[in-house]
Amino acid sequence: MKRRIERARNAQNDVHRESAAHVVPGVLKGMNATVFAYGATGSGKTHTLLGTKGTPGVMFTSLRELFARLDALEGRVGDITLSYTEVYNEVIRDLLTEDRNVCDLREDPVRGPVIAGVEETPVSSAEEVVEQLHIGNARRTVE
Repeated sequence: MKRRIERARNAQNDVHRESAAHVVPGVLKGMNATVFAYGATGSGKTHTLLGTKGTPGVMFTSLRELFARLDALEGRVGDITLSYTEVYNEVIRDLLTEDRNVCDLREDPVRGPVIAGVEETPVSSAEEVVEQLHIGNARRTVE
C-alpha cells in the first residue's frame, strides 16, 4: 500500500513540475496565472488539480510554493485574491457565489480580457484556497 501511495504522490509531483511549477516565479513578478485542465468527463481533471490530503494536486503544490515564497519576501506589498469560474455551454458562472452569478467576458483597456461580475475572494494560504475550491466544486454544473 505504501508503494502505491508513493507512486501516486510522485505522479502528482511530476505533473506539477512539468506543467505548473514555472508559473510561480511569474506570479511573484505580478503576472496573472491560470492552471487549466482539459479533458473528457471523468478523466481525472479535478483529481489532478486538487488531489487528496495524501497526494496533493498540481494546484495545492503550486500554491504551497507560492505562499512559502511570499512569506520569505521582505516588504511584501499586495493581496492575493481568488476567483473560480465555470464555462459550461458557453455560459460563464461564478462558483464562489451561492447563486452562481452569470458573468460576462469583457475587454478592459488597462487589464485586457476580464470576467465582469466575478467575485474576487482574498486568501492567505494554500489551505484557504483549497477550501474555496471545494466550495466551488460543489456548485459545478452536473447533468
